[in-house]
Amino acid sequence: MEAWYLKPNYWKTSLQSEFLYSTQDAKLSGLGTQVKNELGYLAVPVLAKFYLTKDGLSLEMGPQASLW
Repeated sequence: MEAWYLKPNYWKTSLQSEFLYSTQDAKLSGLGTQVKNELGYLAVPVLAKFYLTKDGLSLEMGPQASLW
């Protein structure tokens, strides 16, 4: 009987880093005035990638640093 914690031969791991840029905005209306706020974010996640199947299904997890 095989236990769940035994690692199959096809499991592989790798590290993946990305640079992501996104913008988020908000609008506020009230008392006859409208305020618009838009911020740009740079996110740098470093992910450990675990391949679970031979077909390439993977699970990614890791920390992320964001700057605005």
